[in-house]
Amino acid sequence: MIPIIVIVPFVFAIGGLAGIVWCLVMISRSIDSESWQRVDCEILESHIQVIEGEGTEFRAIVKYKYSVNGLPYEGETVRFGKSSIIKSTAETICNRYHKGVVARVSVDPDKPERSVLIPGISPSVYVFLILAVAFLFIGTSILRDILVK
Repeated sequence: MIPIIVIVPFVFAIGGLAGIVWCLVMISRSIDSESWQRVDCEILESHIQVIEGEGTEFRAIVKYKYSVNGLPYEGETVRFGKSSIIKSTAETICNRYHKGVVARVSVDPDKPERSVLIPGISPSVYVFLILAVAFLFIGTSILRDILVK
């Protein structure tokens, strides 16, 4: 049986590595989205979701429909990464993209079912990347200390 003293830092390291991979995918997709095709979309729904946890988080939920080459699609990605965690940011997004508004959405030319209202990199991705690197560093440092003894 593996002692818990080894399992906890291992989980930290694996979680950090998984977080880094997720951030790199989000950064790549975010950069790509800046050059995607822009098409009109109609906002179907817009509201703020309140998430209770260690702190209160506010997320803008926006659903929209658009068409590419005559085919209809629906999306709900506001931006890659978290759409917001601050109430005022979520309110700004919902006010800008309220029900019935016609807006522009960026659509992946290779996968038109993938779209995003606000192209580019969300600042939250960088925050998450820093945390993921810290988790990986802490986990591997503790593991190294345990295994070297």
